[in-house]
Amino acid sequence: AKEATIKRVVESKKYVFVASVVLPAGGRSRQLTPTYTLIINRDSVIADLPYFGRVFSGTPGSVAGGINFTSAKSEYTSKPAKKGGWDILIRPKDVNDIGQITLYISFAGNTTVTIISNNRQSISYVGYIEEYKIKS
Repeated sequence: AKEATIKRVVESKKYVFVASVVLPAGGRSRQLTPTYTLIINRDSVIADLPYFGRVFSGTPGSVAGGINFTSAKSEYTSKPAKKGGWDILIRPKDVNDIGQITLYISFAGNTTVTIISNNRQSISYVGYIEEYKIKS
């Protein structure tokens, strides 16, 4: 039943990735509170994730330390993964700092997200997905 639910959620392109562990490039992993998310909602991507790592260039005076953006124009491709589950590639077209976001989603909903930035070291997150429900 869970596998069918995860399949439906992935195919609907309406889900929330909830990060539980962050894996910085060259750093040690850290546990996270379940408040950090990446929301996929058909025509938009909303990121609110922490960042630990090296920043190569940034906006002077910027104090935002995480990966926080909203993209309304993204290229989204999904294909079956070799070992089951799904490989998803998202390329935001209207966010300068983010090159691409890759997700591996297992049949159980366990998910790994890797974000490749134009201005920072890449970073990965481990967590799970759940259905995106708009709060009323």
